[in-house]
Amino acid sequence: MPRQAVLYETAMWILRAALILSCSAIASSPVPPAAPAPHPVDAIAVAEFDRVLSDLRARVMPDDLGAAKTDIADPWIGTSDHYRVSALRSRKVAAISANILEGANGFFKEFLGVTRSPSSPFEAVIYPSITEYNELGEARYDERSSITGAFYADDAADGFLATYDSTNWNLLAQNLTYGAFQQYINWAFPNADPPAVLEQGLAAYFASWATPALAQYTKDQFEILRSGEDAARPWIPLTQLITGNRGSFTNRTSDRFTELAQLILFLQFHYPDTKVKEDGTAGPFQEYVRLVFNRDRAAIGHPVYQLLTQKTSLLEGALKGYRGW
Repeated sequence: MPRQAVLYETAMWILRAALILSCSAIASSPVPPAAPAPHPVDAIAVAEFDRVLSDLRARVMPDDLGAAKTDIADPWIGTSDHYRVSALRSRKVAAISANILEGANGFFKEFLGVTRSPSSPFEAVIYPSITEYNELGEARYDERSSITGAFYADDAADGFLATYDSTNWNLLAQNLTYGAFQQYINWAFPNADPPAVLEQGLAAYFASWATPALAQYTKDQFEILRSGEDAARPWIPLTQLITGNRGSFTNRTSDRFTELAQLILFLQFHYPDTKVKEDGTAGPFQEYVRLVFNRDRAAIGHPVYQLLTQKTSLLEGALKGYRGW
């Protein structure tokens, strides 16, 4: 591998690790802003991340690296240990996208307790525009493609992740990560049938780690929903989110993802009865998720199952009242 490519991939891993430490919340929105203003406590970390990443791209992956192509059958290819990404705009887009997905893959694996790796790379296709993306989605995946900007084409021979290109890196990173989670659980747990609150909620949760701007954006959007300051966007009761099916997420998609991403963040890191243990090992919520995806009967009757199904009002009050993001 050329020295510049090694430098790029190594630096991206370091930057993503720094990003995870700098983000104190998780977010998701189909169309995030290009650069929302961070809270003061995050401003220095976000500014430094953006400065270093911009410098890295300029030195190692210049914008003109690889002229745009026009045929999706002959794309630029970006690869990492576990991903092969096809894109038309440039080699840079394919390479950085593969790196984004590689980072996400590590989080999927650790959170879900998966110990094996795929025998071949996961495939991802970044269509040049939303028009081409929708043509595929409307042909075979209407329900999934209407939820957000990415989905897993599970009936295709190679089971690829599909999304569309965007010059807004926040949006592209979010869509890639969202679709990659669907792809990953289909590979790791082919017989699982998780409820939509976990399937969609965890996808939104992981997608929100993609950039500091996304994390900050959802903090702000969650506060709008929690406070009720926008009459056109009332709080969605947790009972609706928890009992809804996949189709229900086509209604107020952004708000549903925002609430679910924060709910999962709350259960994983903040709620005393469900959060990770002091030594960093899996807590009750993470244990429950693993039971569900492994179709373990112990999931029924688990304290987190009871919390989600029988003590929803208690959980909702704690979530809306929490201010420690």
